[in-house]
Amino acid sequence: MTGRAAGLAAAPLLALTGVAQANKIRFGSDLKAPANLAEAHPVDSAFWQTAFPDGRRVTAPAKGKVATVKIKGTAVKHDGKAPVTLFHFQVLHPITGGKVKVSLTSGGFHVPVGGDPNRITTYHPVNLCVKRGDYVSFSDVGGYNHKHYPHGTPFRVFSSVVGSTTKRFTKSGIGNGSTFKGTARQGEELLMRMVLVTGKDAGVCK
Repeated sequence: MTGRAAGLAAAPLLALTGVAQANKIRFGSDLKAPANLAEAHPVDSAFWQTAFPDGRRVTAPAKGKVATVKIKGTAVKHDGKAPVTLFHFQVLHPITGGKVKVSLTSGGFHVPVGGDPNRITTYHPVNLCVKRGDYVSFSDVGGYNHKHYPHGTPFRVFSSVVGSTTKRFTKSGIGNGSTFKGTARQGEELLMRMVLVTGKDAGVCK
């Protein structure tokens, strides 16, 4: 993603041994639905959940650090050509007019390709600080390839769920400071669950 180098949160480390017993709060998808929907766009796209059918919380419930993120699904390979699987987590802070502003971008991660379509992958962003009410987005880099991926990489990390709503914003160069509103995708769930730690266990994010 163009312009993301500046202001990125610290690059991801190897898998952590675990989060100390702390105030752990989960929010986002319960990951029960199957990964049966793919989104593919040629340039950067940010996706964030705005509603669940059971009224579950879609934003950070407190100030703290997102210690782990679980994503269900895979990237889909076409014609034997490996797709671009790079993505980032972005913290979206609500501002006026129904818009959000990117306040922080994680280091880069990758969605697995092929295999079990409902596999769950755990990611450990470093110092992904959020405030109460912030969204966390799944933000891919498009993955355009004129021959094999003219519409971008298909990220099959979504599910068809009545009552769920995911917002999407697509534009080249979504980075820190970007502001946008997004388009609602009714009946679509982003299969992503966050674990928030608070207080002293949030480190620099407390």
